[in-house]
Amino acid sequence: DFYTPTSGLRLPTLGIAGSEDGSTPPDLVRETVELIPGSKFQLMRNAGHLPCVEQPADYAKHLTDFMVDIGHL
Repeated sequence: DFYTPTSGLRLPTLGIAGSEDGSTPPDLVRETVELIPGSKFQLMRNAGHLPCVEQPADYAKHLTDFMVDIGHL
């Protein structure tokens, strides 16, 4: 059961999923991320299980934008 520990998190969180990920379905990632108050979910279209490898520039942009949004850049 990951609901209780996950919903208790209080830190900036970005969940990224590839739309074509067959190992970790994007809906599962989204549902998990939504347990964390103030979190953000980003779906990367046409990416599989390793969007950071498949689309590194887009992945880096999502991370950078998130870091700017939370005031860490």
